[in-house]
Amino acid sequence: SAAGATRSPQLTPLGEVFAYNNAAIALAGRLIEVVTGSTYEEAVRELVLEPLGMSRSRFFSDESELADSLASSNVAGPHNIVDGEPVLDNSLFDMPRQMRPSGGLFSSVRDLIQYATFHLSDGRAEDGTQLLTNESLVAMRSNPGPGGTLILELDGVGVTWELRPSAEGVPIVEKGGSWPGWYTGFTMVPERGFAIIVLTNSNGGPRLQRDLIMDDWALRRFAGVSNTPAEPRALTDAELAPYEGLYIGRFMDDDGLRPLDADLKADNGQLHMTLLKRPESAAVPGDPEDIAEPEELEPWVEQRLAFYHDDYVLVYDADSGEPKGTRADFIRDADGNLAWLRWGGRLFRHPGATGELPET
Repeated sequence: SAAGATRSPQLTPLGEVFAYNNAAIALAGRLIEVVTGSTYEEAVRELVLEPLGMSRSRFFSDESELADSLASSNVAGPHNIVDGEPVLDNSLFDMPRQMRPSGGLFSSVRDLIQYATFHLSDGRAEDGTQLLTNESLVAMRSNPGPGGTLILELDGVGVTWELRPSAEGVPIVEKGGSWPGWYTGFTMVPERGFAIIVLTNSNGGPRLQRDLIMDDWALRRFAGVSNTPAEPRALTDAELAPYEGLYIGRFMDDDGLRPLDADLKADNGQLHMTLLKRPESAAVPGDPEDIAEPEELEPWVEQRLAFYHDDYVLVYDADSGEPKGTRADFIRDADGNLAWLRWGGRLFRHPGATGELPET
């Protein structure tokens, strides 16, 4: 909510550190409403969906309309994984309207391929109408801000494309999306005229995305590009010691946005990471009263982090040792001191970070 946003701290100076931020996109959606004098949903329909012939893409007016479409199978229902099997669970979708600029548009593979074709061509609709100039299309995926990691490494973010490097030096342009029961991957390689769309309606969907896109199988096979190399290496306990500790953060889990900490400990040349849930009543991340002992918190996810480059790690499942197909990184301050862990694009504050959070 707007009230919640005003209470949230500014974790880093504007434009200096990348962090995944749905609130910024929600604000951009509100600006579209102000400029167009329309609702965000109507603006998207009139300016994008109808001109591009994306007839299978829409926002639902309310939860009851969506429920009717799910019941009639006009929309692929979300599935949870129970005892290893997908189970239909329509209750998984619960998104407030203010989040629609960052999610909530229902679409199809054919419609999204149409959208990709628009971005890979000269900005014209099917009837020849010039919706965007080629210069504008290129600008959307150019001049990124600061990079880092979001699933994989990023050169930065355009408007609002995530710009991913490749081993061949050819830019990869993408935008993913996730909500309980639905996971989306949208990846393009403009220099190769290639696009791939992956839509899944199950909490098992991330595995398919990992195999097809994050693990770069489709990119290598059809576009001739691959992920930047990353070979894990073991560090000594002394080398790992500065990275240890309880990092303070906030993250979206199955229960929504809530306080979440990351406890890191050296273990056999890698870092063992336990994500710990804090009570909903906890204050904003970084406040002194947030800090508690790990044993006082509720474990959620356990993973292992293996360094492959200075401050960059590969993520593995803690139990099976299976690679998750994702990467994370550590951020240092201007003096070279460890300041943040960036995992899943979110920032977790290093326990030894100095300096006060800006006033809100």
